[in-house]
Amino acid sequence: MKRAMTFIATVLCAGAFAQPGTPWERRWHPTASGPDEGMAVCSDKFGNFYVVGTTGNHSTTDDIVVLSYDLAGNLRWWQHYDNPGFADKGAAIACDDNGDVIVAGASQSSTTGYDFVVFKLTGQDGQFVWTPTATRVTSAGTRNDIPMDMVVTPAGEIYVTGVSWPLPSGHPDFLTIRIHADGQMAWDAPVQQDFEAKWDIPFALVVHTDGSITVGGSSWEYADERTRDWALVRYNGNGTLASGRWPFRYNRGVQILDNHLADLAIDEQGNVYATGYCFEQIEADNQDQAYMTQGFRPNGDTMWSSDAIFSLASNVEFGGDAAFAIGYCDGNVYVAGASQNSVRPAHDTDLVVIGYQAGNGTLLGGNFPAIFNSTGDGADGPKRLITAGSNIYVTGTAVKAGGSDYITMRVRSNGTIAWAREHFTQVGTVDEARGIANSGVGRVAVTGLADGLGATGDDVGTIGYAETGQIQVVTPSSHSIQSGLEVSGSLSSVFLSDDDRWEFKQGPSVDLWPIKLVLIGGVGEVSEMSFRLETHVTTTSIRQRVEFWDYGSTAWVEMDSRYATVNSDRVVIPFSQCDPSRFRSQSGEIKVRISFKVDGIGTTADWRARIDHAVWEVLPR
Repeated sequence: MKRAMTFIATVLCAGAFAQPGTPWERRWHPTASGPDEGMAVCSDKFGNFYVVGTTGNHSTTDDIVVLSYDLAGNLRWWQHYDNPGFADKGAAIACDDNGDVIVAGASQSSTTGYDFVVFKLTGQDGQFVWTPTATRVTSAGTRNDIPMDMVVTPAGEIYVTGVSWPLPSGHPDFLTIRIHADGQMAWDAPVQQDFEAKWDIPFALVVHTDGSITVGGSSWEYADERTRDWALVRYNGNGTLASGRWPFRYNRGVQILDNHLADLAIDEQGNVYATGYCFEQIEADNQDQAYMTQGFRPNGDTMWSSDAIFSLASNVEFGGDAAFAIGYCDGNVYVAGASQNSVRPAHDTDLVVIGYQAGNGTLLGGNFPAIFNSTGDGADGPKRLITAGSNIYVTGTAVKAGGSDYITMRVRSNGTIAWAREHFTQVGTVDEARGIANSGVGRVAVTGLADGLGATGDDVGTIGYAETGQIQVVTPSSHSIQSGLEVSGSLSSVFLSDDDRWEFKQGPSVDLWPIKLVLIGGVGEVSEMSFRLETHVTTTSIRQRVEFWDYGSTAWVEMDSRYATVNSDRVVIPFSQCDPSRFRSQSGEIKVRISFKVDGIGTTADWRARIDHAVWEVLPR
């Protein structure tokens, strides 16, 4: 019997939800035929999306391809990486705070099989900042080294984990590397981890604030996946093994045949949350499978008194439930998976999102579980989950008779589904979503494989959604100048992006930041909020800082710091990756402080700072 609370919930189909505005759809293929596919997508602070994938069109072998789209879906540039004569596969992509793009993939060679390759491109035009010459990583011996996940910190430090598979045969291990922002290897050698099982494969990593990392995956005996355990390891920032119980294998007990770890998330205190599924043979003809989620403290100890087990319906034969993605936001953990519904055909699954209190693993109530059933009763399952504001965005694939579709949805923090969208080439085609990213309020992009209908083979298919009817623009209602002097313009000059600018210069103040302006506005209850800023300065080496007022801690919180440019520089700054309510007073007041200084001491140069546009964008709760 099941050892968990089960739910029988009303299942809503795609047409039951509100829909975002008309999406843009972009297919990419450089020539008339050949396979192309998107693997992952990220976004920068300037409102652009970046897609990594694999193209079979550009040369005689597969290449890594990177595409950049603006918010309207216009292709800004594309770039590729080719190790001539050998196959290259795109795997992961991330944006740093400078607007550059970091790409990880696998590149084949004649002597070492596939190797990790990592390179950096400029976000502006896609030129190589550094190539994989120094960051091509292979483990000892002849092995296929394939990246599975990558995280880039705000400071630009790069962490990549993947599987290292001996050739021509052997047992795979975890392989993890760290690269500095300038492209130099941080560790003398990649770190390889064997959990004393026959097969060890990582699927996710998270980075702690001290530069250490936790890597998670599955470990099992050769040729028998039913013996899988969760496998977790934590490394210090220098690549040495962290103190505590690391590394370790984890399972629910000897009666559980299979424990698979699919994804990781991390909170502000460095606690790590893992999700996947567990499997048990109840009877000869009855298999029981359920979501399995647990929290781990920084030393590896479990946080919750028992594993959080979830099943949508009880007594489902030859099937069950499996979680694939997890995210953390403001004290809650959200999990997305595929759940079988006993009232419909045996192979039909729904995309289901649930939530837990991070501190104790208590299942969230409200409108959770959030359940989505695609048209035609397909087998619906998630691929990626991200949080933005107090919203949860999920993308995945609905497998139907003769084909499959992208599915994407936004779930509110109370479990209600704000919108859900299916997108497909046409009935009977194969389209598979692989990645999702959020850029600004109410805007997401999804990428993956789009069926080319035989004319172009498979394409890199990217879709952008924007809740244009819901996004509200809030202009400042008042201001205070904490340092500096007005030269021209006024508060109303920043309401629109035009030639009317608000100009400031240094005043008699000895403040470290000689120009410091506070903008004040008012909003209602919001689920996402960002600040859109356009500025420029009259000379180089001017530092620009943006801070948000935290009404909970009653302190300014730095959210963005960069060199201002002499040309108009636009940036979109999210108020928080999680619930923005702490940056809003009970009466609805919001405050932003914009500061400028010369990046040096003792200068007397006359310089000006101009604010062209400064508004909030909000998505109501």
